[in-house]
Amino acid sequence: TGDSLMNERLAKCSFDNYMPVSPELDRAKQVVKRYAENFSKDNPVNLLLRGKYGTGKSHLAVSAVKVLVRQGKSCLFISVPKLFTKLKSTYNNDSKETEAELLSHLEKMDLLILDDVGAEKTKKADDEYSWAKSKMFEIVDSRIGKHTIYTTNFSYKELLSMYGERNFSRMMESTHVVKMNGENYRLRDFK
Repeated sequence: TGDSLMNERLAKCSFDNYMPVSPELDRAKQVVKRYAENFSKDNPVNLLLRGKYGTGKSHLAVSAVKVLVRQGKSCLFISVPKLFTKLKSTYNNDSKETEAELLSHLEKMDLLILDDVGAEKTKKADDEYSWAKSKMFEIVDSRIGKHTIYTTNFSYKELLSMYGERNFSRMMESTHVVKMNGENYRLRDFK
């Protein structure tokens, strides 16, 4: 996970320290744990972890990465807004890598985690969002036949509206949806 753009809080995450606060979140933990334990390059399956803020979607995705890295799999966890910032930085003349190299790197991973899908839409001009949407689907297309985990706070209808039916259906191909609603997991100690 050396290439991952994840904050320090997430770096400490594991299945052992994810404490579900509801039966739905416990089911989500079991699904993601089984996904990591039964991971096979020959049987690519995607997950979409969908739910409210603070329910532990990123925590579980990082936990899966840790299991797979120990098995020698190549994994990358990256937040979608940071990914687009990184892609844009490749356009600078002094950039150490090209856009094509970065996209190729994403394509080759045994597991790619795109964290916070849909967040790239917020507060962006239409032309900038249009660019982000086309890059997102270049990435999604390149991942067909490989494992990808998406996390999002947005509903099915919101994602469909953001990406359009053709693009969203491509993202949902071979994708198992895991609902993660409930209390804000991050605020559980403040009750």
